[in-house]
Amino acid sequence: MCSMSFSFVIVDDDPAFRAVALALLTARGFDVVAQADDVAGGVAAVGAHVPHAVLLDLQLPDGDGLSAAWSIRASNPGVRVLLTSAGERTPSEVELSDAGVSAFVPKEQLATTDLVSLLSL
Repeated sequence: MCSMSFSFVIVDDDPAFRAVALALLTARGFDVVAQADDVAGGVAAVGAHVPHAVLLDLQLPDGDGLSAAWSIRASNPGVRVLLTSAGERTPSEVELSDAGVSAFVPKEQLATTDLVSLLSL
């Protein structure tokens, strides 16, 4: 459990994954303040809510998560970005760093990953 109120925005085009991520994050004591299904909605949600972190899918209908992470961090440098994907492509450390991504977590590992340590809480 997270001992402090730590807010997330979930950005993923799969409603079933968003529901699972919501359940996992809230069960761990995080506060999910918004959800979006594309880059535009995600960037808008982050701007409106200014969460502590964003759980962001790598592949979205209107763009890729690396570009979205860069946009989010350019406008909100304090927001941490956790990039996730169920696809075969794993971004390189250089790509993640260049986009300002805190960590990459494959979707199938989200339930077993220590998000608190990844986010340095």
